[in-house]
Amino acid sequence: MKKSLIAAAVAVSLSAPAMAQVSISGFFNASYDQFNVSQTSATRVGRSSENRVTDNSSRILFNVSEDLGGGMRALGQFDLRVAMDAMQPIAPFNTAAGEQVPPVNVINGGNNHVGLQTNMGTFRFGRQDIQYVENALFMPVGLATIASHAGHFHGTGIGTRSITGATRTPNLAWWVSPRWNGMQLTLGYSTNPAANSSFSVQSENDLSKAGNGSRVGSGTWVKLDAAIGNLAVVYSQVDMKPDYTGLAQTVDGGGAVTTAGGGANAQAWTGTAASNVMADEAGKVLTGKYNLGNGWNVGVGLARNKSTVVLTGVSTTNNATQIGVGYTSGAHQIGVGYTTLGDRKLSTTGTDSETGSTLMTLGYGYNLSKRTQLHASYVVLDNETRSGRGLFYNGSTVMGNAGALAGERHSAYSIGMRHSF
Repeated sequence: MKKSLIAAAVAVSLSAPAMAQVSISGFFNASYDQFNVSQTSATRVGRSSENRVTDNSSRILFNVSEDLGGGMRALGQFDLRVAMDAMQPIAPFNTAAGEQVPPVNVINGGNNHVGLQTNMGTFRFGRQDIQYVENALFMPVGLATIASHAGHFHGTGIGTRSITGATRTPNLAWWVSPRWNGMQLTLGYSTNPAANSSFSVQSENDLSKAGNGSRVGSGTWVKLDAAIGNLAVVYSQVDMKPDYTGLAQTVDGGGAVTTAGGGANAQAWTGTAASNVMADEAGKVLTGKYNLGNGWNVGVGLARNKSTVVLTGVSTTNNATQIGVGYTSGAHQIGVGYTTLGDRKLSTTGTDSETGSTLMTLGYGYNLSKRTQLHASYVVLDNETRSGRGLFYNGSTVMGNAGALAGERHSAYSIGMRHSF
């Protein structure tokens, strides 16, 4: 009887249509940070230090895959970002009275895509981290977000921005080639690299072609990486032009975001919302990493980032260099990173002196298991007298101020835990 049931079950499974495979993975990562400001600006108000419990980009990944036959496979990913330190307020905060709105969990905040894998490579549509994730460092996998060099190594000349806004590029279609003799090519195109299409829907649909300089934006991405023995080399470049309605200029040099009504309803985003619209950007990065053996790795990186104000055409260029050293022994992992961002250069007046900065991070990780790591880090950022860059996650507000102020030194100690699943 049992054999008959088993045979029947096998027959049903063989005759049933193939089911998509769904996998759930991700990690939770939080830390306790002690943040300090020294060499404080004369215009700084409030405290010069504080303690924080911080989420370090925790996420839950839902990946779907279906074998279509003939060497093809359908792919999909939903990247759910869950902030360990966030809360969802029951009642709205009174921002007019100066109350700060806490971070909230954003369901649709990650790298999401749908795609098709073939013998000729993998094609995807969606949103993806590009360019700003390239570096020459060897940091512990659970390193605290505040110790990241991404915003510094890929810094652009306008304000304190980073290439692609140091975030995921939306409206992206990209192709990743098979690996040929250790080399792999990636080509990408974005219909609007600065924001969701709905933010500039009039410009997307050519309905707001009024005003000086209205246009539909686009972006390109090219990446080539090669693995040659113990050497890994990556070259990546982007050229990003966001939608522009021609109605106003934001503080970050981009165009205005227009609502469906247009005209009097035009909105010029400022502050943190300015990340929705940005200046034209062009960036190039070259990194090389070499495995010395016996647990030692070294890396070198070069970056050149350029921002151009849409309205005036004035461009600003920043060059950055990076050195990384890593050592792994058993459960122990150590990383040291040093990044220098040089003085910005303006197309109109040349070098803007005393606008450079340096960033150094020392990171340590101890693996309790293959999935769980304790981590600690120290990071320090030194600004020259006319540079006001901040550490990675405190760009919007720094203890009551609009951000990092010129000439300041920002540093932080962090200890945390990451658990992967």
